[in-house]
Amino acid sequence: MGNTTSLDIDLLRSFVLIAEGESFTRAAVRVGRSQAAISLQVQRLEALVGHQLFVRSRGGGVRLTAQGFYLLDRARDLVGLNDDIVASLRAEPQHATIDPAMQQRSAAKGAPPPWARASQPSIAVMSFQDMSGESEHEFYADGVVEDIVVGLSRIKWLIVIARSSTLTYKGKLVDVRQVGRELGVHYVLQGSVRRTGRNVRITVQLVDAETGKQVWADKFDGKQDDVFDLQDQITDRVVGIVEPNVQRSEIERSRRRRPERLDAYTLHLRALPYVTARMPDQVNLALPLLHQALRLDPDYAAAHALLALCHMLRYARAGFNPADRSAALEHAHAAIADSTDDATTVAAAGFAMLFSEEQDAGIGEIDRALSLNPSCATALYLGAQVHAIAGHGEIATFLADRALRLSPFDPLAFEAHLALGETALRQGRYNDAAACFARAARANVNFSTCYFFQAMAMVLADYGADPGRVVRRGMELEPDFRVRFVYESGIAPPIAEKLVEGSRLLGLRE
Repeated sequence: MGNTTSLDIDLLRSFVLIAEGESFTRAAVRVGRSQAAISLQVQRLEALVGHQLFVRSRGGGVRLTAQGFYLLDRARDLVGLNDDIVASLRAEPQHATIDPAMQQRSAAKGAPPPWARASQPSIAVMSFQDMSGESEHEFYADGVVEDIVVGLSRIKWLIVIARSSTLTYKGKLVDVRQVGRELGVHYVLQGSVRRTGRNVRITVQLVDAETGKQVWADKFDGKQDDVFDLQDQITDRVVGIVEPNVQRSEIERSRRRRPERLDAYTLHLRALPYVTARMPDQVNLALPLLHQALRLDPDYAAAHALLALCHMLRYARAGFNPADRSAALEHAHAAIADSTDDATTVAAAGFAMLFSEEQDAGIGEIDRALSLNPSCATALYLGAQVHAIAGHGEIATFLADRALRLSPFDPLAFEAHLALGETALRQGRYNDAAACFARAARANVNFSTCYFFQAMAMVLADYGADPGRVVRRGMELEPDFRVRFVYESGIAPPIAEKLVEGSRLLGLRE
């Protein structure tokens, strides 16, 4: 194959992208270069190895030569190894990836891989099985997996095992629990790709590697003409759905741990459902867990972000105590003090600034979270609510629709329905608003605001149904509700005025 000592990673990465996408143009877009620059790279690589690597096909695509096929697997391995090393040097210790050779040495000594001892969850994305029986389709299946790995890597509380570690299982029938033991991961993502004519079907499933139990599964259908668009859609959906499903599974796992084995991460997980409930009595149960987490790890950004949410909710729903608003801002600032790149933490901190004079800064943090991970379900749901309250109806609707499409059964789905309802209310679509608030109430049956807002929209719409039953349910959950909540919540005046009008028509207390 010629003198390979002069090969560099940049050349090999472009080669791999061209081979997988069967296109110079797509590779150029992915690496941010011109097509001419990519072509020059290929010419240089072919000169170095002494062989032609690609041939042009009809329609402007490219195909690998026999020598190109020979080089591809080796190029992938080198690029993967390079990325593993760079990631391990740049990442914080708990996010570092592990060299497969180190894993094998550990296994030989009978010790678990280093990441198996980490408290946070970990996942391995296996090579997707090509069900079409045609070798050229294998490139597409590998491309789907690589995009999913990149997407999942944006979830900073989730350890994603490097692709080079899972390639050893490619083409083999293995037990998920065996993979879990050997790689030391909590979860395994598996899938398959089937092409029939112009149709493409991709199936994906998330499995608990400890029990072998399926956590989630879905299928995606598309046309061969749109395979790259379909690939992007699949990546978005998988990342959007895996995050809340893993989190839900981890919460259940945390509840099974003995009290003497609780660490900061587990305490944070135990507090999370209480905060998601959004009600003061539940929030008060979260506070001691989060304070204990910070005693164990004073710089734990995720715990600070949840504490910020707790105090924000206490302020808005339990007496408007200025000390709670101050505490919310203090913990929100602590959560983002080190410029954390965890989208979930950044979004929670931004949301906690909602009921303060720093609402604009909070919106900025929400937007930063979405730039860190556009598929983060938490950032999408909280972003929809923040932008709706600020009166940014188009943005709120876009984020709410995207959140519900990517993760429809998320515990925060009620936030999207609230955002859509608030936007409809602002536009004078009172029937639509009432319907959205009703969906929010079904998504979170114990959140009083959903019922109060639904009743307000109903009375404004002259709904034809008695809003009294809805108000009574709200009062059962929050007997001390006051209209002051609308004024204190930072809701844009065009929305607040209509909510106040509806509350007065209902006879609610100021």
